Amino acid sequence: MLNYLKSLCQTLSPFVIKGQKIFFILYLVLVVSNCSSDSKPVKEILRSIEALPQWFKVDERFVSMNSNGEYPVHPFYDLAPFAHPKELSLNFYVLTPVDSPHAYGLDLVSGQFYKMFSYCDQNDVWGKYGRKINRPPYTFGIIPRLLDSWGGPQEILVFGREDFYKTLPTAPVRSHRARVVGGIIDQYCKKIPCSGRNLWDSHVLLIGVDPNDPKYDEVKSIEDLKEIVDWPYVTAFIQNGRGRKQSKDLGSPAYRIAGEVQAEKAFRYAFKNGHYFEFDELKSLRQNCHKLYDYLWNGSLLVRKNITEQSKQEKLSTFVKRFEKSNVISQERDEETKMEKKTQTFNQFFTDFYKNYGDRFYTCGKLVNHSNISNDQARHWFITYMQIYFKLEKLGYFYNCSKKAWMDNPRKTDGTWTYDPLLDRGVCRDEALDMAFDAAITKLTVLKQGNEEHYRYMDYDNGDGGSHLKLHSWLNVSGKTLQCSSKSDAKLSEDRNKIFLDDVTWINFSLQRKFLDDKTIIR
Repeated sequence: MLNYLKSLCQTLSPFVIKGQKIFFILYLVLVVSNCSSDSKPVKEILRSIEALPQWFKVDERFVSMNSNGEYPVHPFYDLAPFAHPKELSLNFYVLTPVDSPHAYGLDLVSGQFYKMFSYCDQNDVWGKYGRKINRPPYTFGIIPRLLDSWGGPQEILVFGREDFYKTLPTAPVRSHRARVVGGIIDQYCKKIPCSGRNLWDSHVLLIGVDPNDPKYDEVKSIEDLKEIVDWPYVTAFIQNGRGRKQSKDLGSPAYRIAGEVQAEKAFRYAFKNGHYFEFDELKSLRQNCHKLYDYLWNGSLLVRKNITEQSKQEKLSTFVKRFEKSNVISQERDEETKMEKKTQTFNQFFTDFYKNYGDRFYTCGKLVNHSNISNDQARHWFITYMQIYFKLEKLGYFYNCSKKAWMDNPRKTDGTWTYDPLLDRGVCRDEALDMAFDAAITKLTVLKQGNEEHYRYMDYDNGDGGSHLKLHSWLNVSGKTLQCSSKSDAKLSEDRNKIFLDDVTWINFSLQRKFLDDKTIIR
């Protein structure tokens, strides 16, 4: 087997995928001591690569330092895949080790991993696998800086070196080498039941082996892999280990394997049909999203100021008129000075922002952190509430101002929305629009209770199996859950996290005027 560091020494560039050159210096420093004219491929060289913090080296209003006073590391943005198509090898970041009792995900906004749920004994939702399905028979990871067709990090299942991954420390953040031996067509049913083939969303799930494990040296394909691992259990776990729609008996399937893909085709498909973030693109993304967040927050402050000043002007005008009417020595004024001032309401500001920046704001909310809560709590909670408005729309709902409620907005057969969220929102006053944000939290609670896709806000990932890290971010929840065989297992796997924090509420714009009094006005 070719060695990916030997290739580096020979060509002075392992970056076959465009855009990875920025990491060359770091990579070279790690391996230059192994480079020579007669380098030989040895497994010892295929070691892990530690990430250095770059993504979060920004102004403190966007990120807080870790407990050691250092910039945090972002596994997805600060690592690189170092993809080598000829060897079909790349680097990946571990999320859930083989045989783990808990499933973990990565929040792209905060860059922290978190516990999604605990595994438990299950029966096969498809009714084909006769034994219990429990813990993962592979190490689950993601490819740094590579999004798949679903818009999430490209996933990979890696076999080999079980003892190594079971005891792998979570810090420092490192990537590990894998060799791709194939892929599977992984399908997901978002709105059950999915009676037609076109209703299942598809992406390619990479299958790899650890090149440091000699047991897999001769494994070149999924067919070879089937000779070594319990493939029926592997497929059963893939189709059951991420949840199902709860109902009577076994429930309704949410995941299925629709086919297998050869190694080279799967490798190239992941980079060609996914989205690989080049360094310059990442830098531009971060900078533009930060500018958008600043604009939104500063604009909201200006709106509140304008509302306050307008309220002062209105109350002062009333005060003067009452005084002139009651004053016995009042005389007519020859000239009356009229001051005209444009005052923008919250609804006007929000509508303008929605039209011009709504889509970009939603994208930024998926990928880039918007604030440091330790730096400015008011800013953090305002943008957090604004984000959930747009996230709810993308889930298939729109806010109706006249009814003061979130309504269903199903997609039509051509993929477009049934209702125009802006048009069907109706005419909004600030009072009605204010209600949309607390109503969004109520809507999320209803969706959770109905086991529908929703979002939940996580501040700290505490509890058994948790990462004990600070996220302060919205997390997507599919609504598909495990169907545990026993009550004790069900209690263990239960998601105990609330949708949102009890002590946080939306600060109304419409109440701005009520905070003023006459003494303040005429001072």
